[in-house]
Amino acid sequence: MIKTSLKTSYFCLFTLGLCLPSSIQATPLEEIISGIKSESFLRYRYNDTRWNNLDFIKGNNKTGRTQISSAGKGAAHNFRADFSFTTPDIHGVSMNLGAVYFKNASTNIGGNYGEGLGAGEDGDFGVSTFYANIQPSNNTLIQIGKMRFETPFNDPSDDRGTGVVLKNKDIQGVSLYAAAYDTWSLDDSMNAIPFGTNENSLNKPIYQFAIDVSQNQIGASAWYVHIQDVYDYLAYATLGYKNDFLNLKAEYAQSRLNNGLFQTISPHTLLQKDHSLATFNIGINYAFLNARLGYIGSFQDGYKVSIDNQGQFINAGRIWNDNSITDISYAATGSIADSKHHLNVFFASLGFSPLENNTLAFTLDYVQGQDKNKTQNSTLTFYEITPNITYRYNKNLDFLIYYAMLHASKDPKRNTTGEEYADAQENRLRFQTIYRF
Repeated sequence: MIKTSLKTSYFCLFTLGLCLPSSIQATPLEEIISGIKSESFLRYRYNDTRWNNLDFIKGNNKTGRTQISSAGKGAAHNFRADFSFTTPDIHGVSMNLGAVYFKNASTNIGGNYGEGLGAGEDGDFGVSTFYANIQPSNNTLIQIGKMRFETPFNDPSDDRGTGVVLKNKDIQGVSLYAAAYDTWSLDDSMNAIPFGTNENSLNKPIYQFAIDVSQNQIGASAWYVHIQDVYDYLAYATLGYKNDFLNLKAEYAQSRLNNGLFQTISPHTLLQKDHSLATFNIGINYAFLNARLGYIGSFQDGYKVSIDNQGQFINAGRIWNDNSITDISYAATGSIADSKHHLNVFFASLGFSPLENNTLAFTLDYVQGQDKNKTQNSTLTFYEITPNITYRYNKNLDFLIYYAMLHASKDPKRNTTGEEYADAQENRLRFQTIYRF
């Protein structure tokens, strides 16, 4: 394990040494500052999640932030400042430095004092990215350091690793991608892996390869990812078509879990290794109206085909597969895959944009599905209804509000505690404003 990580690190340093020009000279500080690019934002969120009959126990009602682990801690103010600065390109080399301030504070924990509301403990602040951009030619880019990674299998907001990335566009309409990371961390909960998130990382190397093809109105891509001791492989393929009126997209993902890490957590667990997920979406845009219909379904042993809980797969709704009362997560790190599951989900979305340039949009999502646990011979049935409103005040400032309503029932009707059963409900109100600069 240590040797593999060291090899990756040495490779990064060796590559950097090959690519850096020997003739780099000092550049005036004023020139560097004037050419710095910013991709930064300030964000405020208010999250209020209400659970009724949590864990299918009648009368077990709680209020929290978003994840069930916050149940009983009250609604929350969420403050985030994300700074990302890239220096000017000098002799084909630029540097990126990112920093994040994050505070998520409850407003109410059952009548007791909250958690500072942003004025007490000053939250978390630290370096989020630190990497070099090296461009030996117009169509080739090498990145080395700590950076966010963006794949179909993860949400890129805070998922990041330390390693090297290679991108190439020598062939018109074709993009090639390869990456190797020796350590990585996720922003979503890793409930099955007791190593925490954000502050901590896993020293299980990740290797990623991808090809993306775009020709006229048709796009296709394929990904292959290996994560030592976690996934033998994650494979993904997508094909899409888009014009001004119609858009179509289909995805297929397949994975095989590795016993290595999970056996250290639960040595006697029979791991269900082979998973696959298929999704399809058809969308129509006409004047100020848009509509979507789609399907999500799993095959083989289940649907563990992602690094985090939702990835970037086709989706609708907000909370049904986000560490909610359904306990549905695409990630092997969310809960150990010790049961065989079959997922069937249908969704519909209707949108209305009455103003020019879609500055104001109203959307209503409906999701209905079943998650059959074939090992325990039980079925979870759920539906979600979520109205969304988005408003773009200008190119920098956006507003969002949604109210997600999720209902779930079990057959046979039972819970793990033996107390009186009741269908579970989860309602989440979120207000968000974000300013980009």
